[in-house]
Amino acid sequence: MGRLDKFQTIPAGSLLTLSERESDPYFNKIAVMPARLKGLMTSINTGAFIRGLATAYQIPSEKASSIAVQIVQIAVGENTLAQLPSLLSTKLKLPNDKAQKMAKEIEEDLLKPVRKELEEFWDKQKREEPIEIAEERASQSGANNVLNLKEEKKPPTPPWRKENRN
Repeated sequence: MGRLDKFQTIPAGSLLTLSERESDPYFNKIAVMPARLKGLMTSINTGAFIRGLATAYQIPSEKASSIAVQIVQIAVGENTLAQLPSLLSTKLKLPNDKAQKMAKEIEEDLLKPVRKELEEFWDKQKREEPIEIAEERASQSGANNVLNLKEEKKPPTPPWRKENRN
């Protein structure tokens, strides 16, 4: 296994296997993670853990980066831990029982020590993401002037009210 293969088993390094368009949102989310989560996403020890999993489950080394990508997607809140066995089974072509066992190892050995930080990060993402998604969609569709209802002081007066009659 060469140096690049080893780097690509580190969760942040695994993003290099994706296109720039796919990987940039993940890099942006990793950049704002709390220090312990960011450390997990960039640690050579995490890469070694993933390579060990790949070896234990007889996953070819070129597919080990797929495990790391799945870990990133869970860490940023794109996928849930409950989805991990299914994702591993699908992406790595593993039998369901092996995928469930691998997912349990990832959850227990890798994510459990940072579970509190993960949950706080996920909660923060849930609070902020809908606004970001709406703004992104609006800008992508060419909308430049989007009404922000949170900033409007009071609703407009209905036309049938006396104050609007001449």
